[in-house]
Amino acid sequence: MTLNAEWTVYLVDDDDDDALFFEMAVKQTHSNCIVRRCANGENFMFELHKNRQVATSLVFLDLTMPSLSGIEILRQVRAVPFSSNLPVVILSGSQSPSAIGQAYKAGVTGYLSKPAFHGDWTFVLDRAIHFAKKISIQS
Repeated sequence: MTLNAEWTVYLVDDDDDDALFFEMAVKQTHSNCIVRRCANGENFMFELHKNRQVATSLVFLDLTMPSLSGIEILRQVRAVPFSSNLPVVILSGSQSPSAIGQAYKAGVTGYLSKPAFHGDWTFVLDRAIHFAKKISIQS
């Protein structure tokens, strides 16, 4: 598996505008990635169990969503044996030290602030995807 292999990037976020910026930024910097959006944690967990192709997958979770929070989804992901090492990044507007601490305690790979501008989305997601691919290949 290489950095240039086709990867599936999941975004679990209920905000349509953020999802649009996310998808545009990923396609601009990593055209070989397939972007799949789930508007809530239940849909994502269904997709995860259905596809089970985590070797070339990355997950970005919004922290604050109705029903299940990003932390709760992360805990569910880490409890599934085949996805316990899946790279998962919290992408949130919150910089609360408590939220960040909870995310790392639950096993998040990284925690990023949601960018304010499109150009910033491109930079942040390019670096995050590149990093996640590298650590996945090394595992």
